[in-house]
Amino acid sequence: MDSSMPRYFFDLHDHSSEFDRLGTELDSQRAAQVAAVEFAGEILKNEPSILDSKGLAVDARDEDGTILFTVHIELVDHR
Repeated sequence: MDSSMPRYFFDLHDHSSEFDRLGTELDSQRAAQVAAVEFAGEILKNEPSILDSKGLAVDARDEDGTILFTVHIELVDHR
């Protein structure tokens, strides 16, 4: 019986793309969603100027490379 947890990969897309090659073992897709949001928050905390351009997206992939969901953050100025 395989007791290993699934591995999720979080790819960052802002002005360029950075692909996660190591991944993170998490017990559920819900845990991966939380981790992706936290990851995006940390990026914005450290580099808030990302929102001055195209915004920020984090794709979450499974071990097969299928994108499961995307966290997309952009600043829309309505002035």
